[in-house]
Formats: sequence, structure tokens, C-alpha cells
Amino acid sequence: MPKDECRYAVYRFNYRKEAEKKEALIFIMWIPEGATRKSRTLFIKSKEKFLEKFFGINMYVDAVKKGQLKQFRILQRAMQLA
Repeated sequence: MPKDECRYAVYRFNYRKEAEKKEALIFIMWIPEGATRKSRTLFIKSKEKFLEKFFGINMYVDAVKKGQLKQFRILQRAMQLA
């Protein structure tokens, strides 16, 4: 993810829980601290309109630091879904 540009991403995350294959569709809103105020505001205000286009999102991740996007952290949250 860029250090100073906001982004949306939809990610299909496959994992196992108790030997069963699982899948989560994750919406990620990346708003780094280095982004301009105008860009951050635009992305935050546009999020709901963007989400109207997708069906089946299981989890939302709002991230400002790359550590929030690590697979282990996402897996921990996905395991709580089911």
C-alpha cells in the first residue's frame, strides 16, 4: 500500500478453522497518516457509496498503519466470525 495515498481493497481471505476450510470477503480501507486531509475526508465520506456495490462482505478493516494489515491480525479477526 502506498505511504501517502488512500485506497479501498476487497480481499478474499482463505483460512482453516478446526480443519475446515473457510473464506472471508474483507473490505479494507487504507488511510495512511501521510495522506492529505482532503484525500482522507473524501475516502471516508465515499466508503458507504463504494460498499453499496458489493455483496457478501464479511469483515471490515480500517487501517492507517501497515501492521494492521498483517495476515496474522486479519486471521485473528476472521476466526471470530464463525
